[in-house]
Amino acid sequence: LAGDRRRRLVEQLKRLADRDREVLVCRFLLDLSEAETAEALSIPKGTVKSRTARALAKLREHLLVEEVPGA
Repeated sequence: LAGDRRRRLVEQLKRLADRDREVLVCRFLLDLSEAETAEALSIPKGTVKSRTARALAKLREHLLVEEVPGA
């Protein structure tokens, strides 16, 4: 079950725009802080916060649509 969830998550991450995927990878897969992510991506810390929120919303939406075909 965990392997299937991981596969679905990776598939949906690939569907995101590069900048959305980059911020999520830094924050949650590399476990970087907002400040570290801002430095790594050369963007302001506030941009990291807003991109993270938007990217997570998009990812959730993609995952929900996948669970409910035709939605």
